[in-house]
Amino acid sequence: MAAVMAAMLAPGAGFAARAAEAPLQQLKGAQIRAAFAGQEFTDEVHWAERYQADGTVTGKSMGRMLVKHWSVKTDLLCVRDDKAAGDEPEVCSEVWKAGAKVELRRPGGDNFPKEGILRRAAK
Repeated sequence: MAAVMAAMLAPGAGFAARAAEAPLQQLKGAQIRAAFAGQEFTDEVHWAERYQADGTVTGKSMGRMLVKHWSVKTDLLCVRDDKAAGDEPEVCSEVWKAGAKVELRRPGGDNFPKEGILRRAAK
């Protein structure tokens, strides 16, 4: 009961905790490879992508299996889907990271980054 009362009396406490989170930092070439190789990038609900050290991406998105290829070009993470329809079989994004939180931002593109977390891929 006391904890509930304290939460009610301190409505700004949640905001203060979020403000204390580390700011996202842009990763560069070698940092991107080190961050993604052997890791899983996921939103923990809809999709999960495993970035293998050999440049393969495997996973699921909305229940469908996926197989893609990844590489680092200059300071961008590039993911190629050879089966993609349309004009963009390869999408390159800036990588912004704070702790496990990651945003993939398309340079000069939309304002809706792909957001998720990086964690060790299960074997």
